[in-house]
Amino acid sequence: MKLAGSLVVYMTIICQTHFLSAVTADTVCNNGHWTEWFNRDNPRGTGDWETTREIINEFGDKMCSDPTAIQAQTHDGNPVLDTGEVFSRYSVTEGFVCKMDDQPDNTCLDYKVRYCCPEHKNGKWTDWFDRDGPGGSGDWETLAYVQHKICFDPTAIEVQTVDGIPALTTGEIFSNYSPCEGFVCKNDDQPDKACLDYKIRYYCPGCYNGYWTEWFDRDNPSDTGDWETTSLAISYFGDAMCSDPSAIQVQTLDGTLASDTGEVFFVYSVNVGFACRNMDQPDNICLDYKVRYCCPVCNDGYWTEWLDRDNPSVTGDWETTSLAISYFGDAMCSDPSAIQVQTLDGIPALTTGEKFSQYSPTVGFVCEKNVQSDNTCLDYKVRYCCPECNYGKWTGWFDRDNPDGTGDWETTEHVQNKICSAPSAIQVQTLDGIPALTTGEIFSEYSPDVGFVCKMTDQPDKTCLDYKTRYCCPECDDGDWTEWFDRDDPSGTGDWEHTVHVQHNICPAPSAIEAQTLDGIPALTTGEVIAEYSPDVGFVCKMADQPDNTCLDYKTRYCCPVCYNGYWTEWFDRDDPSGTGDWETTVHIQDKICSTPSAIEAQTLGGTPALATGEVFLYYSPSIGFACRKVDQPDKTCLDYKTRYCCPELRKN
Repeated sequence: MKLAGSLVVYMTIICQTHFLSAVTADTVCNNGHWTEWFNRDNPRGTGDWETTREIINEFGDKMCSDPTAIQAQTHDGNPVLDTGEVFSRYSVTEGFVCKMDDQPDNTCLDYKVRYCCPEHKNGKWTDWFDRDGPGGSGDWETLAYVQHKICFDPTAIEVQTVDGIPALTTGEIFSNYSPCEGFVCKNDDQPDKACLDYKIRYYCPGCYNGYWTEWFDRDNPSDTGDWETTSLAISYFGDAMCSDPSAIQVQTLDGTLASDTGEVFFVYSVNVGFACRNMDQPDNICLDYKVRYCCPVCNDGYWTEWLDRDNPSVTGDWETTSLAISYFGDAMCSDPSAIQVQTLDGIPALTTGEKFSQYSPTVGFVCEKNVQSDNTCLDYKVRYCCPECNYGKWTGWFDRDNPDGTGDWETTEHVQNKICSAPSAIQVQTLDGIPALTTGEIFSEYSPDVGFVCKMTDQPDKTCLDYKTRYCCPECDDGDWTEWFDRDDPSGTGDWEHTVHVQHNICPAPSAIEAQTLDGIPALTTGEVIAEYSPDVGFVCKMADQPDNTCLDYKTRYCCPVCYNGYWTEWFDRDDPSGTGDWETTVHIQDKICSTPSAIEAQTLGGTPALATGEVFLYYSPSIGFACRKVDQPDKTCLDYKTRYCCPELRKN
């Protein structure tokens, strides 16, 4: 089979009944990382056999068990399609094979391959499913049978035998192996007419540190199909859409999950978007689809300035997180939670049409020239969401594990009895104070709810440094905890414990919030996906975000500031909501109050507590003050606010 053409194939998310037989050098790895190049065989004997099975077995931890794409080149770096040779295999499941018998001159060049290994940063794996045995016609572990138990848009799949052997190392032939279809091993396809018994699990995306947009339907399935692409969504829907979404969901207009339609999708990824081509369907027509995106927010921190440390010279534009931390010092944090990328003149990266090797807050952003059609990259800038401990204070540092055994496991559960039940941020350093993200090591966990994990098997040198962690915990040092509130049950769409619904029973500006199940289990230890968790908004668990489509029943309590050993100042209204908004900042009235106020309250001029208005606030702290920006509001207007401060008893003259 001679490979030809320039079709770009996104193997992670294409919904094909079978794996595509080949991919081209244009393949990208948007949702993962490329391995090193492997050259396990030389073109002697029958040819050059760079098979997936043997590479997983031979290269161990340098290779993953669930690759999503493959690239092949000659040993000296020439694209395979330029060689004129014929390849009998070129797929992610089987690998790459050049047989001498297939060539006119009975010789093969020496080839190398690399694989795209998925990164799983914005969601979680389901349980393992083993719903079928290899009796009858084979082992059918298809998505349709477990769809009601998991999310409707899994982005990755892992398959093993029931005793834990990766499927791609068994040597068996699979007719289905994709997150959109599931897994099928047919007995008739095997040399011995028997399949092993397999189990499967799916990776479900979540919308962590962000929010789901409304549903978008910008195209109809006319002409060539239904093209709901990310770049066009950004261009068409303006402020309703963000420039750097982290997840995507797709349904038909009447709400049928895309994966339930049986149609074949050309593209289904957050960076590219969604496309259904008429030509790929048995009846040559696509249904009409809608999409929505998970957009990042920086509610519990602040955006850095825009950073541009590299130019697109030599290999491309490398705006990596580790180098940003090294280069920009105090302008950058050690543990960003979100990233935004634009060209230098402000064009969102995802609308440029270029392909990106990396796009995540932990790794950063990379545009490589050699994967672009014109071998050039634009010049990009990045900014990061840096966490602050706005609603509490940092704990002490914990070092509960050493990097022996399998690695360094600094997990939250092991220090849960020493910290709060709901930490809002985490920081990680080596024991001598080096930020974790600048070490170059790979981390399998880095979040306040799970904690931090460095596995030796994930590192090129098979060793981990020794790390310590600390957490941002809500404190109520300057106030009192309220009673527990349970105003909603997990019926309808979920459990909505909004602050505004209990505002009349609490203070106007709570400084912290805690959420637990009714029987006292901290919310962040339940494993459920939490849509909102902040004192100004409250707590929300949405059923649609959970793998089992159910939420537990939660209760909340708030820390209400009081003015112990002090006094409340008069009310100040120094700004009107003209210009960009209402800026009642502390610095502008510092000469009228104490130097270190311990609490702040904000109300409208008519006396309505700020948090009961439904508006979004940029600042609400005694040190910075209060700010409402028009651009953050749905109606682009702010109410007129006043503030007062709690000052220590020694009054300012």
